[in-house]
Amino acid sequence: QDAALGAWSSDGTSAALWSRAGVLQVWTGLPASPTLSFSQTAEAAAGIALADGGASALVWSDTGLLAVDANGIRALHTEPVSAAAYRAGSSDWAAVTPTQLLRSTVEPRPLTVSGPGAVAFSQEAVLVAGKGAVEVIGESSASVPCECDGTSLEPLAGTNIFRLTDLQAPSLAVYDGSEAEPRILYIPSEGRRQ
Repeated sequence: QDAALGAWSSDGTSAALWSRAGVLQVWTGLPASPTLSFSQTAEAAAGIALADGGASALVWSDTGLLAVDANGIRALHTEPVSAAAYRAGSSDWAAVTPTQLLRSTVEPRPLTVSGPGAVAFSQEAVLVAGKGAVEVIGESSASVPCECDGTSLEPLAGTNIFRLTDLQAPSLAVYDGSEAEPRILYIPSEGRRQ
């Protein structure tokens, strides 16, 4: 297959691959005995998220958000979606459009962060990274200012610590929610050095 996108489940036992031909494959039993769990046609994909155990996947693009599993595909949202994620160990999911947070368990809600580029679950909240801030949405909502454009919420070692910027940025911005007061840390990376 001509794989164009891929994603791992957070438990590391499953992987999803999407080809330019519009086929999504989900493999389970990793790393010991990889098995093709299911394959479905998903014509457009800008990103993929995979639930632990590989039972379902989310595929998003500027045409919307799809839920994909062995039984087929169903549309969850029909407007542009910029990111989606599953909660670790659960089938709960979250996704962001340019203006709102979509959740599997609650009604959509407006976002205060502009240009949302990533979404992730922390231990007690949903994080949305965007231009100049990370919105923390839990029982209450707060915004943590950032001198960056948050394009990622890649989990790092530790509790509630996520990389916000890509590795090509002049400095890496890291969201640290491990303390009572969340903060953004900046790590010089000498931009684009390999």
